[in-house]
Order: sequence, then structure tokens, then C-alpha cells
Amino acid sequence: MLSFVSVDILTGKVLADLEDLTFSGSLKETYGRPEQLTVSLPVASAPEGWVTATRPYSVALVCLADDGARPLWGAIVTNRKTGLGPSIELSMATIPEYFDRQFLGNETFTARPQNLLVKDLVEKYAKNPRAAGMFGIPLRVQVEGGNGVARDKTYADKEDKTLLSALQDLSGLEGGPEWVVEWENNNQVITPVLRVSDRIGASAPVGLLPSVQFSAPGCVSDAVYEESYKSGDGANDIMATSSGSSDARPQSSHQRTLNDGRPTVEFRWSPSSSITQIPTLDSHARRVQAAFADGMAMLSLTANRYEAPELGAEWRLGDDVYVDLTSPAWAGGLTGTARVVGWELTETTVSPTLLLDQASVSWLLS
Repeated sequence: MLSFVSVDILTGKVLADLEDLTFSGSLKETYGRPEQLTVSLPVASAPEGWVTATRPYSVALVCLADDGARPLWGAIVTNRKTGLGPSIELSMATIPEYFDRQFLGNETFTARPQNLLVKDLVEKYAKNPRAAGMFGIPLRVQVEGGNGVARDKTYADKEDKTLLSALQDLSGLEGGPEWVVEWENNNQVITPVLRVSDRIGASAPVGLLPSVQFSAPGCVSDAVYEESYKSGDGANDIMATSSGSSDARPQSSHQRTLNDGRPTVEFRWSPSSSITQIPTLDSHARRVQAAFADGMAMLSLTANRYEAPELGAEWRLGDDVYVDLTSPAWAGGLTGTARVVGWELTETTVSPTLLLDQASVSWLLS
């Protein structure tokens, strides 16, 4: 059974067990963005000291696996409501929301490996205190699989750029870093850890299938394969822009997918208003071109949590898994390697969102 504890956000010390806490919806984890959750705690069975253990922005609530020790998910309490009713209502947001409340100062990086650049920014602006009497959070940064390609980046205090925005900009570059914040338990001190890499998660061994499998019939109770070319999901003529003056503005060259059997479909957006270098805009545009070339294609599964491979033990965000699914629409089977790009969790279900490897997938329509 899933359980929650309250931890001091500044130290990671466990403050209280929240045995009767309940939540609606699901716990969510995705790359590089905040997720929210609302929970309810009955006053009658709340632990002694619940006022301290639910104080907004001084505690995090961490969900533990069935073993009562391994953290699966955690978030900072952002809002608390009490009234004449029997419950304490709490709103929560994951650590990336904290990143969006930290602003960068003047910084210049020259040929800094991108994963170390992420580490530099997070440690300076989220982990370490920047003034007497002020505090950061005890966040460990774990660089995985090498330091990454060298990047030149400049930030100015006057731009009012948040740490989250800077990290998302880096991830938006062609070949940019991937990062996710998870939690770890070291002798009842529970703290966040940011994993950063060119490619988060475990790839399938060359020439072999992933060891983790989701199947229907099997542990999977529902599956939806969605293909979309709507606005924001697909285009074959991409341009990245930035702010300019008068009739001049920095913009990338057109990044086009040729002879794809579709009419011209354009997509223009501004990855950041502070970008002045055309090669940087070109890099953003090439990354979106790769993602949009054939539109969005995602496979969402819902599986029995007690029958499926165990989240956090057998697989985690970024890992390759194998799917083997049969349905009326997939009479010949939908099988192949897929990568976990997000997940949701309830007491009884686990729902990975998967990006299929189009080169390995077999999908035979009836």
C-alpha cells in the first residue's frame, strides 16, 4: 500500500507519517516540468504537530512504495486550507515549480559541457544559499552517461529568467540535456535528486529486447495509441524566432521535412525572447522538426499496479520497455520497444506514457 510522509524541505528530516492522507487523481512524473496534486488529511486522525508537518513551502510530502521506505514521488506543499469541515486540504507541486521561483543573475558559460552547465545552475540557484539567513534545498545533482556537448550560454539579471526557463531552454536545443527530479531515502533523510543526462534512462541492449514488458492480455487493462498532426503536434516547415526591434528580429532558417505526402504545414514559436544567435535558433528549430516530422505518436497504458513491473524498482522515467498488445484495431499485434516519457500512479494502477521506436514497432491493422 502506498503511504505518505512529511519531510522538512530544508533538511529532509521526516516530520510525520500521514497514514490517512488521501488523494484524487494520480501522481504524475514527466521530464522537466512541474506537476500538481491535491490531497486531503482528516483532522481527527492527523498526527500531533500536523500544523508544522503541513506548513506551506516548508515541507514536502513524499509518497513511499509498498515497502514503506523507497520514495516514488514527492512535492512541496504550496497551499493549505482549513475550515469548519473535518479535513485539511493541501495543494502540492513538484520540485520544478520551485525552480520557476528562482531567478538567474549575470552568468556567462563558454564551452561548458551541457550536463555540467545544468549542474552549475541548479546547485547555485536551487541548492546553495545566496544570502545570510536564506536557504536552498538539499538537492543532489547526478550527472549520468557523460558530461555532454559543450555549450556557450549567457544570462543577464535584467532578463528576469527563471532557473526552470533556463533548464527548459537547454533541453529544447538539438541534442539538449534531459533531466528529472526524483527522491532518495538515506537513513530516513528523504531529499530530492536531479538526474541529468544526454539521454535519461536505460536503453535496450543492442540486439536484445528490454527485459521489462507490458502486455495485453496480461497486466495491461487499457491502452490508447494516439497519432496527431494538430497544431502543436506536427508540422513540416519549422521556424524558431526571438524578440527584435522594428522590422528586424532573429529567426532560424526554415527547417523543412520534404516529400512527406502532406501539404505545407508551418509552425513558428519563440523558444526564448533573449536568444540573439541564429545558430541557437536553428538548433531549437531542428529539434522541433525531428519531433514534429510525422506528428505526435504516443502510447498510453493503464496496468494493474500489483501485476505490472514495479515502478522505481524494475523501470523508471526514460527507460526502454517492451510492449506486446492485441486488440480489434491491432489484430496482428502492436509490439515493439517503447521509451517511458511520463507516468501516472494511483493506489491500484500504474500508467506509463510511451514513445514508440518506429523502427522496431510492429503494428498490423486488421
